[in-house]
Amino acid sequence: MNVADAQWILIIDTEQYAGNFERSLAAWVTGVTDPIYSSHRAVKESADNFFESTGRTKCIECYVSRPLLVPTPGWHTDDNGKHFRDGEKKGTTRCEGPAYLSLALPFFRKPTANELLVMINRVMAYKNWIRKMGRIRPINLTITNVRLIKQEISKTTVACFRYNEKANLSEEDALALLNS
Repeated sequence: MNVADAQWILIIDTEQYAGNFERSLAAWVTGVTDPIYSSHRAVKESADNFFESTGRTKCIECYVSRPLLVPTPGWHTDDNGKHFRDGEKKGTTRCEGPAYLSLALPFFRKPTANELLVMINRVMAYKNWIRKMGRIRPINLTITNVRLIKQEISKTTVACFRYNEKANLSEEDALALLNS
């Protein structure tokens, strides 16, 4: 299962490019400290200590996939990699695109209230940990929101052609089928 299939997604919005810390933050928040998810041994060790000291479950069992960078609402980036909010002057850039300042953590079921509380506490603990350790950039991480999203995907058949080996579908017939 991947993010596209996940019904529940925890999104952590920040004011920094999430690609600089997505694996370590995902490991910290979910307890999944596999090397695929975190290249920082210090993250694993510190996360393990945090989990043990709080007496909470190490892994969030409903976490299903790798973290994903997602566009942050209200933020944009220019062709120089500078981020700016809606309405801010963007300077003399040639193009503008979405700013990936948010991290999405997909789940196969809705996290329980306790799991959600644990993850939010872990987000705050991570923020304090990177300030203290100074090893992961950005040292002064600004977290603006933690959102739980229910993703509802609908599928609609827009065209149906009954297959027949002898039938030849012309381009005009295909366009008519799509426009019907």
